[in-house]
Amino acid sequence: MSGTFNRIRADWESACRADAELANLGGGAQLRFAVQCGGDAVTLQFADGRLTGIRAQAEQADFALRAPEGVWGRFLQPVPPAPYDNVLAMKFRVPEFSFAGDEQKLLQYAHLVRRSMELARWVAN
Repeated sequence: MSGTFNRIRADWESACRADAELANLGGGAQLRFAVQCGGDAVTLQFADGRLTGIRAQAEQADFALRAPEGVWGRFLQPVPPAPYDNVLAMKFRVPEFSFAGDEQKLLQYAHLVRRSMELARWVAN
């Protein structure tokens, strides 16, 4: 499991760029968020509502989603059990999940985070 997000990064980025739903959700979003799994981290960046890249490290981000491998492993299952099926549910109901940064920005762009992370699950499976 270690390195999962970096291992799928190129395919995940391709899936995000090709996804019509994600493109339609973007609006004029200016957003950068990190996903951290132990020592593994990636940063997703959106400009003018479009994904501009997924980088293979935690960069300066508006917020970070952090969890140990076991939590992300449950999230990335083809059909994850509740509350591992949604990042916001994990934020409030999974003690090992942590969040750092601008909570208002997370809530403002929760739809982009949700779809981006769904695509990570799809690519991982």
